[in-house]
Amino acid sequence: MATAPTYQFTSQDEIERLFSRMAIKLRTDDLAGDDIADWWEEHISDATLRVWMYIHLFNGDIHGLPDATLVNSYWIRRRATWIACYYISQRRGNPSQFNERYLEIIEELEKVQLGLIQIPEIATSAKLIPAMDNLTVDNRHGLHKLRVQVPLSTDTPTANMMPAYLMSFGWY
Repeated sequence: MATAPTYQFTSQDEIERLFSRMAIKLRTDDLAGDDIADWWEEHISDATLRVWMYIHLFNGDIHGLPDATLVNSYWIRRRATWIACYYISQRRGNPSQFNERYLEIIEELEKVQLGLIQIPEIATSAKLIPAMDNLTVDNRHGLHKLRVQVPLSTDTPTANMMPAYLMSFGWY
């Protein structure tokens, strides 16, 4: 079995509170012992990784993992709980009971991924301001002909682009 993430954005208690213990019991009455523990870990991990897939670009620590503020964020935990309930509701081939809510959450997470919205009370690790590079083609150079006009560009990192007139021999 694959290794589950070391962090969780939802829990068994949160899922049971939203979905109800009886609904969970009806879906797991054929499981026992380690199977039930694996089943919970599977669904919690799936929901956690689904949320992390969308929010990791602007959030997290320097190692690419969520920090404590993300793991404890109400906004993130609620969305992961809804996603887990959506997955659980499909067990044994049942139609999903939370499809509309799931689609709303995925839409919100896509907006977070694109930087259009921020997660409430969570700092981001990137600037969300518009940026622009003014580019020119400089045929005086054999390689790297595409150059950035730095004075005409906004606050953007230009690590992958060469500034215009980088080499002095191009100034004659």
